[in-house]
Amino acid sequence: MAHLTVKHDVKPDTQTSLPPSTPHATRSRKRVVLGVVAAVGVALTLALGLDLVRNAHQTELAAWSTPAQWPSHTSDTLPERPVLIRFTASWCPPCQAMKRDVFSRTDIAEQIEADFFAVSVDIDNTDPNTTDLTHRYGIDSIPAFVVVDVRGHEITRSTGGMSPSDFSTFLKQAANAAPPHE
Repeated sequence: MAHLTVKHDVKPDTQTSLPPSTPHATRSRKRVVLGVVAAVGVALTLALGLDLVRNAHQTELAAWSTPAQWPSHTSDTLPERPVLIRFTASWCPPCQAMKRDVFSRTDIAEQIEADFFAVSVDIDNTDPNTTDLTHRYGIDSIPAFVVVDVRGHEITRSTGGMSPSDFSTFLKQAANAAPPHE
C-alpha cells in the first residue's frame, strides 16, 4: 500500500481579505441584526414593564373597612345594608389584578358604596377578627367575596378573579338577594 501525502503550500502574498459575501461577513451581519433585535426587545420589555408597574399601583376607589371596623352582629349600630366581605392577600395575582382592574373603577366603587358595607380581609393578617371571619365563612381560596346580611348570615358568595362586568353583575345579584334591613 502506498501512502499519498498531499502538501499544501500557502504563500503569504496569496492570502486576501474576505469579501462581504463570505460566511465570516454573513456571521457579522447576523450578529449585528441579532443585537438590534435584542436591543428593541429590551426596550419594549422595559416600556411594557414600566406600564404594568404603573397600572399595578392604581388607586382603589372603593372604600373598604377592616374587620375591626365592622360593627358586630350583636352591636346596636348594625350597618343598614348588606356586608360585602372581600378575602384577599398581597401575594395573590388574581386579587391584585382585581384591585388594579376592578376596584380602581368609579362605577364599581359607586356600586359597592351604594349597596354594601364593604369589608376587606387580608387572610395573612393574624388579627383575631380576620381569622374569625376566614374560618366562619370557610374560605379556602382567594379572591373570595361573601355577601352577608346585617346579622352575618351568608346571602351569596363568589370565588376567583372577575372582570369588571362580571363583578358588577355579582354585586347586582347580591344586592337583589339581600333581605331588607330589619
